[in-house]
Amino acid sequence: MTREGVMEAATVMLGENNANRMVLLRHDLPDGSSHFDWLIQRSRGGPDAPGATPDLDARCLLSIRVSGEFPFRPGQTAAAEQIADHRGLYLDYEGPVSGDRGRVERVARGIGAIMAENADLVVIDGRFAAVEGGVGLADSLARWELDKADGTLRATGRAGPCRE
Repeated sequence: MTREGVMEAATVMLGENNANRMVLLRHDLPDGSSHFDWLIQRSRGGPDAPGATPDLDARCLLSIRVSGEFPFRPGQTAAAEQIADHRGLYLDYEGPVSGDRGRVERVARGIGAIMAENADLVVIDGRFAAVEGGVGLADSLARWELDKADGTLRATGRAGPCRE
């Protein structure tokens, strides 16, 4: 499915006011280890409004580091932590990371919405589509919850009403 097709389908499922771009990057480090960086565009007015192209230098992407396999299917979990917001350029960037910090490769992209974000919990509804050579993904709207207290990212199933 093309980027435009992913965005159109997910926008219909999430609603015009909630559809933001998201990407899953595999970050290979110089020491041979790796993790995933899950980046979700934040909703803001102006150029960062839902679906808009973000300022490439602005730190406007909610960022979650995921260890091990990413939990695509309901019931799956992974160790994860919220990290500093990333710059908008990472929605489309693949290649070396500055400062000899390894390289990133896009595994999946899609559309998502940050449904809740507080000191204890981040809730994201979204839909991924695999990129060429990427992992196999479910083609339905899903929900993930990051429990900051225990550092666990859970795929909880289809998106629904948000618990805060």
